[in-house]
Amino acid sequence: MLARAILLVILAAYPSLAPALAPSAQQRSENQKIIRDPAEYNAYKTAVNMREPAQKAAALEAFVRAYPDSVVKIDALEHAMAAYQQTGNTAKLEETAKRVLALQPSNVRALAITTYLGRTYKTEHFEDVCSNAQKGLQEMPRWQGPEGIPEGESHKLGAQMAAIFNGAAGFCALQAKNYSAAREYYVKALQINPNNMVDAYQLGITDLEMNPIDPNGFWYIAKAMNLARAQGNNDASQGMETYAKDKYHSYHGSDDGWNQLVTRAADESAPPTTPVVEKMRTPAEMALLRFQQNDPAKLSLSDCEFVLSYGNASPANKEAAGKVWEAIRDKGRMRIPIKVVSATRELVQGAITDENQNANQADIRIVLQKPALHTLAPGAMVDVEGVMTSYTSQPFMFTMGNAEIPGAKQVAHTQLSAADIEKLLQGGVTPKRATELVKQRGVDFTLDDSTEATLRKAGATDELLLAIAKGKQ
Repeated sequence: MLARAILLVILAAYPSLAPALAPSAQQRSENQKIIRDPAEYNAYKTAVNMREPAQKAAALEAFVRAYPDSVVKIDALEHAMAAYQQTGNTAKLEETAKRVLALQPSNVRALAITTYLGRTYKTEHFEDVCSNAQKGLQEMPRWQGPEGIPEGESHKLGAQMAAIFNGAAGFCALQAKNYSAAREYYVKALQINPNNMVDAYQLGITDLEMNPIDPNGFWYIAKAMNLARAQGNNDASQGMETYAKDKYHSYHGSDDGWNQLVTRAADESAPPTTPVVEKMRTPAEMALLRFQQNDPAKLSLSDCEFVLSYGNASPANKEAAGKVWEAIRDKGRMRIPIKVVSATRELVQGAITDENQNANQADIRIVLQKPALHTLAPGAMVDVEGVMTSYTSQPFMFTMGNAEIPGAKQVAHTQLSAADIEKLLQGGVTPKRATELVKQRGVDFTLDDSTEATLRKAGATDELLLAIAKGKQ
């Protein structure tokens, strides 16, 4: 029904000023065509005035064959196009339009017909559709409309053809992945005919395939879905929704709000000025927002960890991480609750955040100032107290030094074994700190070649190995 309505507008059989039969005493328009042969004049007039479309088309074809050089040959073919459209003979309609273009390449109505049929029914090569659409757009500014019709009707006809050319040009640009050009063409087409389902859907695709995507594309597809349903084309509507909802979920993070968007679009003529859909924020964006909405000194340690985790995501995230870490260091000695993930007498791996506690994943490494009398059991919930000395962002890990476990008994002084030093180094304790511990507590073993090789593999430096050698003296 839509295709028929569009073609009826383009092919509306508004005759030019009736051709005159020369000689004539009547005053004529300067541009009026004159048929000098009475037989030719009568044949043309008889064919044009026929009411039955099939007979009219046949009579006009006969006229063109009989008078191939007639001054009204183009007029006759245009009337024939209208008659073929009325009979639903798409093949003859397109064939006749091409005959017109062969005689008059700038004929806008014939360009509009070939463009429309080629795009809608794929009756000609895609390249030809694109070429005819561009020719039509170039000719439109010079097109003045048929003579003898009201100005309003001429404007309506011109607008309809402009919509066809822009819609087809948009489709060609979309196929070429020239999304910015496609959007420009589709917007112009929809300004003329906002209820064109195909143009609305394809503009939606254009917006959603851009990088970054334009969320107005969700509205255009929602509008196209409503137009398809109004035409009884539920299969098309469902196909559109499958594509759009997949994009919507990726952009928004869930399907929330989709059904409401589709319902609203049915009664709207254009996308709202407010954002159609809120974009799901990335974790890095959420971390930055957490920092921007809070005083760094008042952030929980879990929130501090979240901000610090994304310090390398952008310059703004880096600045936020710097200020959060400064706030943590300003607090000096801290007492925090953790869940023990693993532990030795000198080193505890713990989880701070609820997420890490549930996953039994460490996000803090605690270097005890003095070894504990008893090793903490994994899963135990304890408080630790110390100074945050460093952190790594990916995977995230705080390091707390000079730490103690309030209430837990600790050994006042115990010599370190080779296994103790190896575990310290493997657990992230720096060689410098290990050297300090060796100097404080001494060692209970003699350094030999095999032990030296093992400790070097764990990260021991010459300074640490020298301290070990002296520590046994």
